[in-house]
Amino acid sequence: MDTPGKALKAERKRQKKSLRYFAVRLKINIEYLKAIEDDNYSLLPADIFTKAYLRLYAEALGLENDYILSLYKGRSEAEIVEIPAPSRSKFVFPLKPVLIIFFLVLIIISVTVLMKSGEQKPAEEFVNKAGEQEILKEEKPGTLSLKITATEITWVSVSIDGGKPKEWLLRAGETVTLTAMEKFAVKVGNAGGTRLTLNGEELGVLGPHGKIADIVLP
Repeated sequence: MDTPGKALKAERKRQKKSLRYFAVRLKINIEYLKAIEDDNYSLLPADIFTKAYLRLYAEALGLENDYILSLYKGRSEAEIVEIPAPSRSKFVFPLKPVLIIFFLVLIIISVTVLMKSGEQKPAEEFVNKAGEQEILKEEKPGTLSLKITATEITWVSVSIDGGKPKEWLLRAGETVTLTAMEKFAVKVGNAGGTRLTLNGEELGVLGPHGKIADIVLP
């Protein structure tokens, strides 16, 4: 069965060009290109970037990128292992009477708790909560603004205030602007081709070209 890596490698060999040639041309880490040709996608940062790199590499080689992506999709689907459903036990336990008793006890307990809580309404507790909210508002830090600019093709992953990371593949000249209340956790795939500006202040060179950089701001 043909794979994306085999097809790309065969075409590169036919053109008698080195991996380094395409790594420099595409501004992609040579280790990523090698992993693609070996169909070892676990070394790449995320599926969205794997597809982007496959598309770019295919275009650079003059291949149909849709064909390469279809090979990748077919390979991914073939790796999915179907897990058989667990077999049902032949032993049948008479659950109905037990469930009825359980729910009756639960209702009695719930009513008792509600009656007791209704007798006591601590006004001071509400005052304290209101006070806590005012303190939290006063302690909340100012908004942070982060501008990400690509000077070369690069992938970027950003977690805002500890949330789920968002991911982009940026070409030269493209930018992304984000805001946060506390911090940014930034990961870039091409440190030398990415510029970060925090609250209007440019942070300078993040690292060498084609190398991954992890930065937590501020």
